[in-house]
Parts: sequence; C-alpha cells; structure tokens
Amino acid sequence: MRKFTQKLIQIILNIVKKGIKGACEMLNDYLIEMDKKCDKNDFKACVLAGLAISINDFKKWKNYNKYDGNAYLYKVCESEQGNFACLNIANMYFNEYLFGIKSKKDYYLYMAKKYYKKSCEKGNSASCEKFKNIN
Repeated sequence: MRKFTQKLIQIILNIVKKGIKGACEMLNDYLIEMDKKCDKNDFKACVLAGLAISINDFKKWKNYNKYDGNAYLYKVCESEQGNFACLNIANMYFNEYLFGIKSKKDYYLYMAKKYYKKSCEKGNSASCEKFKNIN
C-alpha cells in the first residue's frame, strides 16, 4: 500500500507541475502496470485498478483497458481473498437499487444481497451486517 500511496502523491504533484493532462498520463501508466499484475493474479493490484477506474470513470481519460473497472472487482471477488471486492460490488448494486432505474430495482436488490452474502461468507463482518439488514 505504501508504494500505491507514494504513486498517488507523485500524481498529485504532477497535477501541480504539469496540469491534469500530465497526471492522467501518469495514472494511465500506473493502471497499465496494475493491469499486468492483475493478469498474473495479484489481487491487490486488481482491486486498486478496479476501484481507481470505477470511482474516477477513467475511461473518459484514456481507453487503454480490455476491462472496465468492475471487471477487476468481479475477478477478485471470485478468489478466496475477495471479501472486500465482493463488498464493493454489493454496494454498487445497492446504490443502484436506491437511486437507479425503478424497473430494475428487484434485480439490483437481488444482486446486492448475492454479493453481500458472498462477501460475508468470505469473512467480511460489515457485509454480514448489511446482508442481515436488507433481508
């Protein structure tokens, strides 16, 4: 995590020095590196890339990747260490349930429950609580 924090500090400093375009290029290079590590089943790299892309809608900056951000999270969720990724997927579906398209609310709730349960089964106590509260 320390290396990731240092990289983010470099990106922020790059924004100050070169503007947003330079920072985006630096972030792109870092995400390409995380993508390669993810392909080798480095699950921490998968989560970092997935969250960065999902949260920042990275595809607006550069279309470099064969996956969207959520695909990284799904990959990690299927692993034994996937409780955090499953929780993020569940939260995404639950937010869609609360604020998304009304005609798909049942589907979003079903998927949120599915991934909260999966995360809970992998040992995430926050997911267990959320699963219990929406049932």
